[in-house]
Amino acid sequence: MWKYLLIALIALLSACSNAGANTPPPQGTLTIDTIKVDIAESEPVQVFVHVQGYLGDGCTSLGAIEQQRNDNVVEVTIQARHSGAEVCTMIAPVVDERIQLEGDFPPGGYIVRVNGVEQIFTI
Repeated sequence: MWKYLLIALIALLSACSNAGANTPPPQGTLTIDTIKVDIAESEPVQVFVHVQGYLGDGCTSLGAIEQQRNDNVVEVTIQARHSGAEVCTMIAPVVDERIQLEGDFPPGGYIVRVNGVEQIFTI
């Protein structure tokens, strides 16, 4: 019984220690479950990455989506923004996004990485 009260007290005190602090809300990246590359039959070729993942809690939303390309490797970073609220639902919102990859894709092999999750594809 005392052990549970002590744990509750520690949790309460640690939550109160951040109250009123002028720290910016935590930022991070979207947690990725799966990615899948979709290649449109178009001229020029258009490449999309279908991303499925989740956010940390109900106070977190999608942030900026950035792309960087180095030869045949495309790095996509999907940011997550926390509102800074102290009380949030613990339900992790599911994210299902389709992102068009920028640039030309002549025939060849490519790698796309979204927040560290990698998929190889060929045009």
